[in-house]
Amino acid sequence: MKMANFDLSQYGILWDLDGVLIESSQQHLESWISVLPRFGLTMSRELHEQTFGTNNREILTIMLGEPPEADLLRRISSEKESAFREIIKGTVEPLAGAVELLEQLYSANMRQAIASSAPEENIHVVVEELHIGGYLQALVSGHDLPAKPDPAVYLEAARQIELDPGAC
Repeated sequence: MKMANFDLSQYGILWDLDGVLIESSQQHLESWISVLPRFGLTMSRELHEQTFGTNNREILTIMLGEPPEADLLRRISSEKESAFREIIKGTVEPLAGAVELLEQLYSANMRQAIASSAPEENIHVVVEELHIGGYLQALVSGHDLPAKPDPAVYLEAARQIELDPGAC
């Protein structure tokens, strides 16, 4: 039975990006390793695995033992995310079955959004690289929201696709 035979428009799916649609842990680690020495900092694989999926503010807070000053956060984040976008181009692949599921849910009229801790620019690069923008009604960055597991990014994505979070 094909999903197109169903009308799921009263439901939504809020996709995370890293680890759900793509696996980009290695590219993130490479970008941290390339940028942090300029600031006198280093990223270990262990720390990366511990903090992967949270935003830069949380990662740097753990690394520094206190919240980073706004200017330092801005400078490191800008360089790290720029490096990530360069590294990811041409190297990102969807996880097995992800694009097919996006297509099937789209054909069943399910509303779909990306709800990621990633900066907005990173989300756009990945969506463009994977050619999946047509399946999504919203792209929501939690970069400036409280870090996961706080549900803020998911609540915002549900709002943007005009559904109650319980329907997502």
